Amino acid sequence: MKRNFTFYSDPGHAWVQVHKAFLEQLAGPSWRTVFSQFSYYSRRDGFAYLEEDCDAPKFLRLCAANSVEPTLIRQNFETECFIRNLPSL
Repeated sequence: MKRNFTFYSDPGHAWVQVHKAFLEQLAGPSWRTVFSQFSYYSRRDGFAYLEEDCDAPKFLRLCAANSVEPTLIRQNFETECFIRNLPSL
């Protein structure tokens, strides 16, 4: 199955946006314990923003293990991204 995900980046870091429902499908109801406190979560819209160094690779491995072919669509910010203002996982 092919799926698109947004890859947000700013001058200092980057994150993959994934909806919590999809993370629950891949990692189960305790999906938050799979990822670090360096990722973020928006309760308003249900999206997790998985940081690029550790959590995004974990997510990509989960995708591979579940026969998901992710395509990352890049969104670049010239200044700090809104994600930095969200609460940590």
